[in-house]
Amino acid sequence: MKLRYSYLDMKQIFIRTVLIVLVSFPENSIAQSHIEIGQDLLNQSKYDQAHSYFDSLLTSCDNNCDEITHAKYQLYLGKTKHFLEFYTESLDLIQKSIKTFRKKKDYNNLVLGLTNLAELYRKIDNEIEGLKIIREATRLAEKYPISNSNKAYLYNRYSPLCTFDPGPDSTVYYCQKSLSYSRKINDQNLIASSLNELGFFHYKRGPYDKSEAYFTEALALEKKLGTPIDIAGVLINLTRLYEIQGQFSKGLPIIEEALLILEHTKWTNVKCEAYKLQSKCLFGLGQFAKSRETYDKYVEAVLQIRKDQWSESLVDAEARYELNNKERRFKEERKKRKEESKLQEEKRGRLMIYIALATIILFGILLLLVRERRLKFKMENSNKKLATTNEKYEMLVTESNHRIKNNLQMIISMLDYTGQDVSKEGSKALENISGKIQTISALHRHLHFDIHNEKVSVHTYFSEIIEHYRQINTLPMAINLEVQEIEINSERIIYFGLILNELLSNSIEHSNSVKGEINIAIAKNGEAFQFSYSDGSQLPEDIVESTGIQLVKELVDRVEGIEFKMKKEVGRYQFTFHV
Repeated sequence: MKLRYSYLDMKQIFIRTVLIVLVSFPENSIAQSHIEIGQDLLNQSKYDQAHSYFDSLLTSCDNNCDEITHAKYQLYLGKTKHFLEFYTESLDLIQKSIKTFRKKKDYNNLVLGLTNLAELYRKIDNEIEGLKIIREATRLAEKYPISNSNKAYLYNRYSPLCTFDPGPDSTVYYCQKSLSYSRKINDQNLIASSLNELGFFHYKRGPYDKSEAYFTEALALEKKLGTPIDIAGVLINLTRLYEIQGQFSKGLPIIEEALLILEHTKWTNVKCEAYKLQSKCLFGLGQFAKSRETYDKYVEAVLQIRKDQWSESLVDAEARYELNNKERRFKEERKKRKEESKLQEEKRGRLMIYIALATIILFGILLLLVRERRLKFKMENSNKKLATTNEKYEMLVTESNHRIKNNLQMIISMLDYTGQDVSKEGSKALENISGKIQTISALHRHLHFDIHNEKVSVHTYFSEIIEHYRQINTLPMAINLEVQEIEINSERIIYFGLILNELLSNSIEHSNSVKGEINIAIAKNGEAFQFSYSDGSQLPEDIVESTGIQLVKELVDRVEGIEFKMKKEVGRYQFTFHV
């Protein structure tokens, strides 16, 4: 196929080629600017100029560029040859660029290369292979960071292959994704292309009014951009829509407009489709002679395509590509097996470690269980021994308390018996001693009832002491006991009993109270308690403290009492203590 250039085109190509040659080692930014220039030519459908431009770039880059830049130029030259229908050369260049991108792990450009390769296979009616390739590109796009422009192009080219992809909404899904990314980068060409694909989807599956709306919007946008091949493509699709609905009068002027654009181009495949649609519209309108004439043009175009030399060599190229694919898959499979074998070894190693750890843990648990059973056995023996000892102790304490109480009672009886033969003063002294002993005996009676009772009720204890005095004396005074229900340690409460005993003895012996009553009270005073004893006696201010009062003070100190006070005018004794 010959390439024809005008004088201006040749001049432009020459200037660009000189600029390329002057740049011996283009950096990434320079290479990208070169690609953008060529991309602009492709967008304007100036495929011959773009072909010459990218070919010059690749030639100048053979020994002066890095591998990635060289592969980019190969990719875009292959893409340009695709548009010019040099399919064999296009396939070879794109495959080489993909191999480099894969080797360098440049996933962004690898996705772009795979997308172009898939589109090429779709163009030569090998959609199944195209679908495999586009799926690989999609997986890479989901796994690695890919530019929005490459994603937009990927999803745009995925949608035409969705006919062979399961799921009725695949086309709509990928077109919508393409539209989203295209609008992010404001790529009007891809937006128009996505709208055209959506229109084609609804042309296939309905509703037709939706298809017409998408085609119309895409056509308006393509006409603004002024890209002939894309305008012709949308016009052909719109004609297909009208032809399938039998609206031949609406389809005929549209396909004639498309043929007018295609008249002086080399786009044989596109022309074939346009002639075929024009023939159908003319036939539908009853213009059979013109329809036959157009159909003959369609047949000539088909024959021309078959004569193109790419057909035979394309088979070889596809075979080479398939062989490369098989080799690559074999290497990947071998690598995968090695990795799986390594993983298996690591798993076995980890398993052995886990088994060892589990064995150690199990052994440790068994040791703990054995130790626990031994400790439990020892504890049970100890508890049995302690229980036996405790029983003996309880019996001993009970017996001791019982014997002490009996002995004290015997002493009291001896004192009472002795008191009958002594003087009145001696009898009183013996009664005083007997009261003190009775106070101690009352405590042992409580301990006798409950050997574990470390604390004794103050109210109960005081009541027994008062009752004792009522039994041994004819009390001339009434006794009022107002004691809160508190319990005091048995070792300490005996001193409270002795205090009460001494005060009662003093009241009985020396009281000159007019009221004739004794008030005994223990009341809460903040966090402490206050002991109060009053018999209403009026004592002289200059009275000397008796031995009994001194004894009371000493006993108050024993119970850790504080703030001891004696009010002589009312015969009141009080102090504060804590339980």
